[in-house]
Amino acid sequence: ERHIRRIYQLRQPMMIHPEAGWRKAWNVVIALLVIITLFWTPFELAFDFQASWDGTAGQQFWAFMEVLMLVSFSADIAINFRTAAYEDGDLIQDPKDVAIQYLRTWFIFDFVATFPFDLVAQAAATEALDAGEQLTVNLPRMLRFLRLIKLTRV
Repeated sequence: ERHIRRIYQLRQPMMIHPEAGWRKAWNVVIALLVIITLFWTPFELAFDFQASWDGTAGQQFWAFMEVLMLVSFSADIAINFRTAAYEDGDLIQDPKDVAIQYLRTWFIFDFVATFPFDLVAQAAATEALDAGEQLTVNLPRMLRFLRLIKLTRV
C-alpha cells in the first residue's frame, strides 16, 4: 500500500498524476459529455433545434447542457495543462514540459472542439437567414464532432 501511494506522489506541486482516481473519474465524465454530443448534435442539426433560455423547458434544459459542456470542456483544457504525461515510458512532471507536450499534441483539437463557434456565429447572424446562410450557422455546430477525438484518450 505504501508503494502504491508513492507512485501517485509527484515531484512537482500542483501537478496531477494521470493515474489519480479523481482524474480517471474526470475522464469518464468528459467521455459521457462527448457521447451526449455524439447523439445530440445530429438531432439538433436535423431538426434545426435551438437551445434557448427563453424557450420551452426542453430548450432551456439544452441551453443549460450547452453551458455545462462548455464549462466542462474548458476546465478539461486547464486540467490537461496540469496533468503529468507519459512520453516514451517516462512520466513528465515539469509543468513547462507538460504544457509544451499538450500544445504540440491535443490542445488544438481540444480548443477547436470546445470553442463555441456556434454561439459566435449565432450572435453574428441576422434574423433573416437564407439557405446558404443557414449552412454558415450550422457549420460551426458540426465542429462539435471533433469532441469525439477526446474518446481516443480515455
